[in-house]
Amino acid sequence: MPVRSGRLCAPCGEVAPAFTSLRAAFVLDAGARRLAHELKYEGLTSLAEPMGRAMFERLGTPEADLVVALPLHRSRERSRGYNQAALLAREISRHGGLPVSARAARRVRATAPLVKAMHREERLAIVRGAFSAKRDAVEGRAILLVDDVVTTGATLDACSEALLEAGASTVRCMTWARAD
Repeated sequence: MPVRSGRLCAPCGEVAPAFTSLRAAFVLDAGARRLAHELKYEGLTSLAEPMGRAMFERLGTPEADLVVALPLHRSRERSRGYNQAALLAREISRHGGLPVSARAARRVRATAPLVKAMHREERLAIVRGAFSAKRDAVEGRAILLVDDVVTTGATLDACSEALLEAGASTVRCMTWARAD
């Protein structure tokens, strides 16, 4: 997790992430892990509403003009039937009164699943260049990028780079939980 108590962790201190901030509503303990797993893999999409509400209540909405979900590759979204980050982003948008865009960013390349034992550098290499963003959707806008779980921040970093390259003014990240 790149930001702890306002400071960068050791790996991020060497190479700062593209995003401005990263906040997680919970540490990924057994309860938060179970809810994230049930939303993501068990099809319990009804969990998105209370999880998104809890994220909003714990973290509020940072300064942003647009809420964007971390995109899944179309093949993964098709096999799962939904994007759990998009469901959470919709709830954050609803509670925070901000617009949400489903087309601002997309995953242009399928990537191998990121396994727990990987180091940040390995994760960064896998997701580098995997995202693109639409200039007309993000140019000059402060983006709130939403995902379910953050481990090293590599995926959020890669997507943030694409958003900034397309002209976003800043990217702040919010997740349900962070690995400790």
